Amino acid sequence: AIAPSLPHELTLGESARMKLDVPLRASRAILGAVFADHDGDGVQDLAQEPGLERIPLVLNNQVRTVTDRQGRYAFRDLPAGIAWVRVELEALPDGARLTTASDRFLRLSAEPITVKGQDFGLALPSE
Repeated sequence: AIAPSLPHELTLGESARMKLDVPLRASRAILGAVFADHDGDGVQDLAQEPGLERIPLVLNNQVRTVTDRQGRYAFRDLPAGIAWVRVELEALPDGARLTTASDRFLRLSAEPITVKGQDFGLALPSE
């Protein structure tokens, strides 16, 4: 397959112009959130179940990130192939438990893609 490109015209002087096709890099990303699942149903109720900040996640047991203030996370510029995303439960407070599946296994194609909605619900010890 031919990589997509961005046509661009470069002006080198008053009479010299060159047309270029600049290849765009295929981009793959996984986006999601970790939220306080107060009712334990595994589905986020945005009005009552906020995102959780600084929750650690790991991709393929190699790349780590933490959630932002809204509980969102992103793994970007990923290669094609199998991606395994999980919450690092061992880094959470004692008694914290997931209310959703603990892992996400995703197949990322060679084509650019953003996989959204890879969310994790978390019940905290005080709940």
